Amino acid sequence: MPVTERTEERAQHYDVLFAQGALREATAFYRWVLRALDAPPGARLLDVACGQGLLLAEAQRHGLMAHGVDFAHEAVEASRRAAPGAAVLLANGERLPYDDASFDCVACLGSLEHYEDPWQGAREIRRVLRPGGRAAIVLPNAYYLADILWHVWRTGRGPSHKQDLERFATIREWGDLLAMMGLAPRRVRPYNFLWPRSLADWRWYLRRPRKLLYLLSGLVTPRNLSCQFLYLCEVAEPRPELNARLPFALRRPAAWR
Repeated sequence: MPVTERTEERAQHYDVLFAQGALREATAFYRWVLRALDAPPGARLLDVACGQGLLLAEAQRHGLMAHGVDFAHEAVEASRRAAPGAAVLLANGERLPYDDASFDCVACLGSLEHYEDPWQGAREIRRVLRPGGRAAIVLPNAYYLADILWHVWRTGRGPSHKQDLERFATIREWGDLLAMMGLAPRRVRPYNFLWPRSLADWRWYLRRPRKLLYLLSGLVTPRNLSCQFLYLCEVAEPRPELNARLPFALRRPAAWR
């Protein structure tokens, strides 16, 4: 798939966000993802759409061989600063510059829903993940309880992460999309923010006081109404028949198959 003018425009949009220091989670989040992946020291990890490189930095501290890609120049530079020993490339997640089965684990944290072609993005994650490896993919819920009570009830509008291109779906719908593209979810963990475990975490929350309210609301949030979901996936046979079960917004267009 060639780089389009639209792709370049979106990369510039993210350059602005990353230059502002946006689009990052607390350190506890990245440590939580690494614990879920449970990769041994020396394993090869790829972070697709690596953003500011915070997962890469944590991966290095755990003895992993960290690799990252992002299509935004500012993200690549930020990742190289955050994780100097990681191999970080400027690349689109829909066209990963790696051989098949190159990595023991692959992460894509809150990015696949923003792709022009998320189906191809999932296919690429499957392609570079070795058989028996594990992918950690975080995706947003269309029916997050705090959004329903605070945003939808108050404004009559759906959820937004204030990014250029957005998709939201339910826990089962995202799982079907991943399975359709050959990434079988073996475990799904809800994410409603994590209790701060370091001074850096406390600083993150103090700069974002509303997140503290979301954190507290997570204590009473039902699983299926959680903010986001972490899908721990393995390579499996694609299940194209699931396309018909997906809502229209997530159904893969015939021209892109």
